[in-house]
Amino acid sequence: MTYPAFILIFTVLATLFLILKIVPTFSGIYDELGQELPALTRTVLLVSDTIRSHAAISLGLVLLVLAAIAAALRTYRGRYLWHTFLLRMPIFGNIVTKSVMSRFARTFGILIGSGLPILESLDLVKGAADNLVVARAIDEVKASVAAGHGVTESFRATGKFPEMVMQLMSTGEETGELDTLLMKASDFYDRQVESAVHGISSLIEPVMIVIVGAIIGFIVLSMFLPIFKLGDAMIQGAAAM
Repeated sequence: MTYPAFILIFTVLATLFLILKIVPTFSGIYDELGQELPALTRTVLLVSDTIRSHAAISLGLVLLVLAAIAAALRTYRGRYLWHTFLLRMPIFGNIVTKSVMSRFARTFGILIGSGLPILESLDLVKGAADNLVVARAIDEVKASVAAGHGVTESFRATGKFPEMVMQLMSTGEETGELDTLLMKASDFYDRQVESAVHGISSLIEPVMIVIVGAIIGFIVLSMFLPIFKLGDAMIQGAAAM
């Protein structure tokens, strides 16, 4: 995510530079000409004037939103909602889910393989998952196992774990090789995550370039559009004479 984050920041800064520095220059030129401007140009000029006129308020609102988000993420409910979003967000949600499942399966497999009791292993594996949605599900599993239910049965009842993991856990529970099959599940998800990240990375660069070009091109076109129309008007006037 480092590359798209950098491009996003660059795009925001470039857009602000154009709106706050370049657009006002054209605005002064068009005011002197006194001609009617295209709707696209008027829209960009209006956005520029609004941002420049209310810069302090706009900055304050941005800082207020960021502070509210930071405060929310310090609460359990805020982090839980954020982790839920991470698991469900388009494109990247699938990668996050597989990554969480890989950490869970590997840590759980190591703990069981070391001879640690199931209930103690479940307590430790919650933190390794690094996701409150999965951690809450593991709490439910622990309570179910403590009540005498099977491990796989308890995990499946939460509805938070993929069926592939459930099948491997069921087989491992029956054969006494739960730790080995959990490690295999982790290896499988590691390969899936690596493949998905590689595929998305190859697409991010051209997509981000197109987005940056479209935003900057839109602003530049809106500024030069009146000049193009003025040139056409001058050509038509000369032809009429």
